[in-house]
Amino acid sequence: MSALAISSGTVAAIVVVALLDLFAILFGLSFLRARQAQRAGAAPAPALEGPARAPRPISRRDFFRRSWLASLTVFGAQFGAASVAFLWPNLRGGFGAEIVAGKLSDIKAFIRDNEARQLNELKALGMQVEENPDLSAFRKATEPVIASASGEVKKLVEQIQQAVK
Repeated sequence: MSALAISSGTVAAIVVVALLDLFAILFGLSFLRARQAQRAGAAPAPALEGPARAPRPISRRDFFRRSWLASLTVFGAQFGAASVAFLWPNLRGGFGAEIVAGKLSDIKAFIRDNEARQLNELKALGMQVEENPDLSAFRKATEPVIASASGEVKKLVEQIQQAVK
């Protein structure tokens, strides 16, 4: 079973077109209802009906209740749309994607060149570092992090460690 890959722009366009169609259909139906009501109003009224009642004015409480419910509905719709947009998968990469890091020799050279700079940054952060540090102590401090690596990452880290020593 293959997944259907549609860009987010295409999905947005489909949603907009569907909403415009829905609006047009409802708008057209309202005109049809108004026309039917107008035709029915032109016919003579039955004699049994009394005088037409005036529409009851809306109370302040009902107005605020309806506006509160309308605002909650709009907020819920926005929250739902934002949640879907956040959770929508990004099909350009992700877990297991291949990452081009460069040549292994360039990575080893970068690590070798930047060990001293990293120690200076630790000093700047207030860490206690010896003036002429033994880089083996620095490597020893990073071993727990490196030991937690697994698979291909662990192999790459071990290769870099061997090359830097």
